Order: sequence, then structure tokens, then C-alpha cells
Amino acid sequence: MRDLSKELATYVWYQLLKSLIAKLTTDNEEMAMNDFKEIIKEHCYDSKTHPEKLLDAMEYYEPIHAIWVYSDQKGFSSIINMALRKQDINLLYKSRWFIRDLSNSLSQLRPNLPPKMRVYHGAVLPRESFNKLQHIVRQRTFVSTFGYLSTSKKLLVAEQFSSNQKSVTDESGVSVMFEIDIDDETNVIVADISKHSKFQEEEEVLFDIDSTFEVLHVNFDEVKQLYTIQMQTSTYGNDLANEYLRYNQKELDRLNVELLFGQLIADMGEFEKSIEYFKRFIDQDNINPVDIRINLGWVYA
Repeated sequence: MRDLSKELATYVWYQLLKSLIAKLTTDNEEMAMNDFKEIIKEHCYDSKTHPEKLLDAMEYYEPIHAIWVYSDQKGFSSIINMALRKQDINLLYKSRWFIRDLSNSLSQLRPNLPPKMRVYHGAVLPRESFNKLQHIVRQRTFVSTFGYLSTSKKLLVAEQFSSNQKSVTDESGVSVMFEIDIDDETNVIVADISKHSKFQEEEEVLFDIDSTFEVLHVNFDEVKQLYTIQMQTSTYGNDLANEYLRYNQKELDRLNVELLFGQLIADMGEFEKSIEYFKRFIDQDNINPVDIRINLGWVYA
């Protein structure tokens, strides 16, 4: 998780990314779909599914299938969340078609949640990550997720993912249970996807990209050898990001969305990736080649 007191700029970057993704896919839907299929060919390998089978299934894909695909293809969902955690621009750009559909599905299901509810997320955290969380608790600050966060309404389901075969004091990892209280007033995008998931018995509740939480307490259960981290949803990061987006709305409306995305990559210090991104549009008809060369010159400079 990301400490918003230290990484607010990165959080705002992700919020801007989300706002651009919808425009990127809408402006060139076929290109976005082909990039998505390229991701499948390159990365979707697991013990049960071959890329060819998934590509065949994608011929009948509709946006309403996004949650099912996300829950069914663990290899693909892992790639998307890895790209979000590492800020892999190439993977994120090529995954934009699916990210849009999944985030839209969560937004549509959001009103179906009760005003307040508690969900659970079990994990075995590296010692360094756990120590960082403890520091955040002492500072009474806020965190956000890097990718989509999977939780369950059932504590027993979450406990299956928090089991560490070694001692909880082992340096390899710390068994942790996140208890998350969802408050409808915070407007965090989260949805009960159990009826739309392949694994309905898990009663999964899925948080959207970069959901924000306030970390309240960390307790240790001697019997279970398990740390419990209590959190609640928060509007903290979203409020700041919205203020930034409103301030820059004229610039967002003025620029071609593809150009803005490439500039955003460079602003994050990823100059080689920005150059690679702009070069793919040199022979495209939907962008003025002069604009592409101007932006390439700007990045090289």
C-alpha cells in the first residue's frame, strides 16, 4: 500500500490515468481491443488456461463480462495489478480496454452496497511492508492501494490467504488480516461482485484502483499468531485528486488525450517509455505527425 503523506503525487497520477483511460479507449476502440489481446498472447499463461482459449473466448466478450474474466483468469488479473504496482506504462496502456470495463462495472454496482459493512483481506506481508504499515498507524495518516483490492465478506475466506507456514516472527513474512469498514459517505468505488464472479462462494468485494483508507489500529492475536490491521474507507486522497483535476481541466480538454498520456509518462520520469509510446503513433492517422514529432523533441530535450 502507498503512504499518501509521502506519495500523494503518484496517487494523483493514477487518478489522472483513470480519467484518461476512458477517453483513450473511446477514441480508438479497435486499437485498444487489439492491444488487450496482445497482452493475453504475451502474458496469460497458467496451468489451466492457454492464450489461444482465452482469445477465442474474447471473441464473445462484452463489457459486462469484465468481472467474470477478472475472477476467472488469475494470471491476467495478476498482470494488471503488477502493472499498476510497478507503474509499468506499456502494460497499463495495453490493458486500458479491460481496466476501463472493470472499473466501470464496479462503479455501476457500487449503489447496491449497504450504507455500512465490514470486509476482510488476508495476506502474508514482507517484514518491511508490515513495518511501514505500523509507522503509518503511529502517524495517523492514510494509505491507498496500488491496484484492485480483493476482499471478502467472510472472515474464514480471508483467513485462507493470511496463513503463513512459518512463524509469524520469521523474516520471510508476517501473517496479517485487514479489517476494512466501508462507509457509504466516503464514495470509495467498491462493489460486491460475488454474483458476477466465477467463485461466488468467496463472497468477494472488490475495491477499485487507488482506493483510500485511514489506518486506525494494529493488534496482535497471540493464539492465532496473526496481526489485525483495522482500516476504514476515506475521501482524503480522492478530494485532493479531484481538486487537481478541476484545476487542470482546461488543459485536459484542450490537449489530444493520446498526447497528454505520453506527456504524463514523461512527467513521471519515464522518458524512454514516453519515447516508445509516442513512436507508435507516427504512422497513425488519428494524430497529426507534426504533434508527435514536437512531443518527441520535448521528451528528448
